Amino acid sequence: MEVAAMRPSLSAALALALTTALAAPAAHATTWDAAALAAIPTSTVGAAHYFSDDGSELILSVIQDRTGDGSMGSSSAPGHQGLWLGQDGLSSRYLVLFNLPITRLSMSFVGLTAAGGQAERLTAFDVIAPPPFTISFDSPDGSASYAGGDVLALGADGKGRLDFVPATPVTLSGIAFTHDQPAALGGFVITRVEVSPVPEPAGAAAWLCGIASLGASSRWRRRSVAR
Repeated sequence: MEVAAMRPSLSAALALALTTALAAPAAHATTWDAAALAAIPTSTVGAAHYFSDDGSELILSVIQDRTGDGSMGSSSAPGHQGLWLGQDGLSSRYLVLFNLPITRLSMSFVGLTAAGGQAERLTAFDVIAPPPFTISFDSPDGSASYAGGDVLALGADGKGRLDFVPATPVTLSGIAFTHDQPAALGGFVITRVEVSPVPEPAGAAAWLCGIASLGASSRWRRRSVAR
């Protein structure tokens, strides 16, 4: 009895593997560094908008949501370059928003200050996404702490990084937080924002093309099987 057996050629198998790789969502991060964040007019009040330059089409917007309470502007001071947020003895709430959904947000800062028995803090964090989500904090030099939902300056130049991650598969579109600044202190500077955009779905057309090439390149052979 003769049995027809299909054996895909090596080139067809490689074509399918390549198609699978191309169809898989690409993981990457979009970043705004200190220089990019500082690139706004020094008199900017109320909002700052940044376009990505990596082809992701992401737009970062930092918005003060209580008119008159706070301010923002460009900071070019050495070691403190970025987007400065501050006000005099008042609390101001800020939104960090994106035009497209993301799966992770990391925000680094410097200049959160404690002096003369007073301290600046970041508090009342809210993630614009369905719960649950996690917030993690890191201050490599121990100049700021995170406890009870508050980031508190411990010295003259508090530095740290906040990471916001929603539960899978939930995505987020931004965060909100309150900046408490005693009148004698000078605000803080966001030095880096990094996000992970939602990967684009695998391309169905690319996948079907790979399947078609596999079929076209397959060859049949006949083999005899003794009964």
